[in-house]
Amino acid sequence: MYQSAAVLENDPIAPVVMQFVSPLWGFPGCSEYTLQPAAREGVWWLQGVTAPYPTFVLSDPFVANPGYSLDLTPSDYALLEITDPTDVIALVMLALPAETRGVVTANFRAPLVFNLVTRRAIQMVSGNEGFSMQQPISLSCYPAREELAPLA
Repeated sequence: MYQSAAVLENDPIAPVVMQFVSPLWGFPGCSEYTLQPAAREGVWWLQGVTAPYPTFVLSDPFVANPGYSLDLTPSDYALLEITDPTDVIALVMLALPAETRGVVTANFRAPLVFNLVTRRAIQMVSGNEGFSMQQPISLSCYPAREELAPLA
């Protein structure tokens, strides 16, 4: 069984550098990113360490959707060098609305999967067509963290 991103909560201030096996779609020159906590538990900043320094907001999919599941293939296991599934977390990309009252959506169809031991990461596409690329979610399911700056 894969872990919730809550395992990263043990050291919420230290950034973790992750190496993507293949660059994220649309960012061919960026493969290293820092993973840092945002102002809500289970929400993370993913920031490129090289120009153009792309930045994404990620969240723990198991908080917003307790029925969520991953379908990693043997190839995914090899790319991430997984020896223990409990070393793996998945996070989904969030799209934040331009307007204050807009809807936050999450891409449950193409999660980012991280091996916390090897620091390797991939963006995989789930074979489960029931997962949406633009699933509305409420950030209220992620409790506020007092010690960090808010998302906006």
